[in-house]
Amino acid sequence: MSMHERFQASLLGELVCTDDQARRQELLELLQAGADNEDEVEYLFQAACRKERERQHGQIPTRAEDRQDP
Repeated sequence: MSMHERFQASLLGELVCTDDQARRQELLELLQAGADNEDEVEYLFQAACRKERERQHGQIPTRAEDRQDP
């Protein structure tokens, strides 16, 4: 994963978890600036939201949980 992809992923992660509307708008603008097109941002955002919902419902482990497994 390239540095750019990691940066985009971290922005998406924060976007999914934040309730601050001003911060959400700022994150969306950063993502759109780095994406090839708006459809890419929408797709990535929906995927990140889905992943976060799955994590909250215990369907996929968090990174911390992954590290605890023997």
